[in-house]
Amino acid sequence: MAHLPIPATDTPCGFMPFDAPMSISPYVTDSSVAAIYRGDLVIAEADGALAVATTNSTAIVGAAAQYGVVSTANNNFLVYDNVLQKFWAQDDADTAAMAATSVGANCLIVATTGSTSLLTSAHEIDSNSAATTAANPIKIVALHPCEGFSYATSAAAGQQRKWVCVINNHFNAPYQQVGI
Repeated sequence: MAHLPIPATDTPCGFMPFDAPMSISPYVTDSSVAAIYRGDLVIAEADGALAVATTNSTAIVGAAAQYGVVSTANNNFLVYDNVLQKFWAQDDADTAAMAATSVGANCLIVATTGSTSLLTSAHEIDSNSAATTAANPIKIVALHPCEGFSYATSAAAGQQRKWVCVINNHFNAPYQQVGI
């Protein structure tokens, strides 16, 4: 299966499906929600409405498939929500570069507000958090093919890479287990 195209830029785009989306389901947002950008990871709040995930969020529902206007209720907000869906995302490479040893690690997210002009997410993988910590919401599966499968040591702080990942603590998982 062909991989979906990715932008040739170091500007983060959030969490986008790797390969074809496995499912896109409608959810509810309420009028108190902050803007949700396409590619933002989202969680379900206590009232069942979606909200943007934060760095330490657990039980992530999926990634937003569309932009959601701030303070606007939506009964059909689309989310890539399949438990088995693979995503690609960029690491932040702020102080530590991820390497071959990052595959299999669990990471936190950097939940930065998205682009108001492009309406896309700025969520990234927190490169400093790659560890075996089961509660971290993202699991690294592989280096993205666009990186040439090169784990060269030349990747250093400030040189972001794109990774294939899955949601580690998925809201729709049958047993709500922490860590895979």
